[in-house]
Amino acid sequence: MTSHLEPGDCPLLAGFADGILLPTPIPEKEEEAFGVAAPTISTTVALAVADMLALSVADQMHRTRARTKEVFKRNHPGGAIGIDHRAVEELKQNANDLVIVELPSPSISGSDTG
Repeated sequence: MTSHLEPGDCPLLAGFADGILLPTPIPEKEEEAFGVAAPTISTTVALAVADMLALSVADQMHRTRARTKEVFKRNHPGGAIGIDHRAVEELKQNANDLVIVELPSPSISGSDTG
């Protein structure tokens, strides 16, 4: 994934004849849009393209979208991706031993005062 639109312009693909370019250009730099030199728009675009790629590959692997839906539902019931149900039950049984710590919300204002 890169902001380059042509394979020949992308240094990541130099020397790779069978490389695949996934263009993820953004309309304006984050620093211009938000005043911060940190990935914000670009990471969201990359996530959307990666999600589309994963679902496209899943459709090819399972041959039909209906089969892909069935496999995802079996592996991620109710959005419980990777959940260890035994660990959750153990936590529920030992709830009195849990300590909940509230973390401060990070500031994106750029000032130290808040």
